[in-house]
Amino acid sequence: MQWKALAEKLKRFRYPALVLVLGIALMLVPTGKRNAQTSTAPVTKQAAPETDYKTQTEQQLTSILRQIDGAGNVSVMLTLKSGEQTLYQTDTNLSTQSADGATTNSSAETTVVLSRDDVGQEALVSKVLNPTFLGAVVVCQGADDPQVQLRIVQVVASATGLGSEKITVVKMK
Repeated sequence: MQWKALAEKLKRFRYPALVLVLGIALMLVPTGKRNAQTSTAPVTKQAAPETDYKTQTEQQLTSILRQIDGAGNVSVMLTLKSGEQTLYQTDTNLSTQSADGATTNSSAETTVVLSRDDVGQEALVSKVLNPTFLGAVVVCQGADDPQVQLRIVQVVASATGLGSEKITVVKMK
């Protein structure tokens, strides 16, 4: 008699109990991966101002500008406005609190940090922004010809995104 009464009482809670048992079983199963954690790390980091990107762009521009008819020997210098920037993935937590009829909204951002066995902890990178240029100086043999100057300014502006007022072309001695 006792077992029948107990079975009837448990029958009412069989689905919640089944969900609870399955949830506990899933939490105990090892997956071999660690979950993403959050921490308060800086959102961006600045790389060194002199980057491979700047040097590579200067070399490519020099090579291209030497092919312009009348330019002759060419030397290019680019200046950077900002270095390479790495943007990290962040989670935003929004919360609303009501007290005495007044509503207060607040938000907090945390950087997503991955825990990996082989590396340790590292922030999840959202995107990497290339350096931006501040100005360009081109020294060439054919700079005394206005048409050569114009073509050089157009090529440098096209390749770097700089306006013509930020590009200087001077004659090589």
